[in-house]
Amino acid sequence: MDEKLTKAKKVFATLCAALDSIDWHYDKDEDDLTIESGARGDDLPMDVNFKINSERQISILFSKLPYKIEESQRLALALAVAKVNNAMVDGFFDYDITTGNIYFKLTSSFVDCEVSEELFLYMLRLSLAMIDEYNDKFLMLSKGVISITDFLNS
Repeated sequence: MDEKLTKAKKVFATLCAALDSIDWHYDKDEDDLTIESGARGDDLPMDVNFKINSERQISILFSKLPYKIEESQRLALALAVAKVNNAMVDGFFDYDITTGNIYFKLTSSFVDCEVSEELFLYMLRLSLAMIDEYNDKFLMLSKGVISITDFLNS
């Protein structure tokens, strides 16, 4: 086994230990180094997935929002996502204007370092907070419940 894969498997074990420490329920694929799970926020369900990329030596948390943006609102959503992303310290919303899909993503490199369980708990908590904060706002904007002006001024 090459050195990068060995390191990635160690990081994956640390990720699983972190989730186990808070009794988080998840499905894991040890061959693909992936975790699939979810959570319920204040209003909408949230996918929570991890991928340990052995080649790039990064941990990725990603979550697809459970709806597509209405075509008529896709430009407005691009502005909203840009505003939100500009204010974030960690993580970002990845918006595909052609499909209307939005993902939240947070990555962390493990090149030349040891990662702790706390890193993964931080990634999880931050991601859940950001997704829960904005998933309903993006949906309301997409449905025309709030205007882009209201969103940008909030």
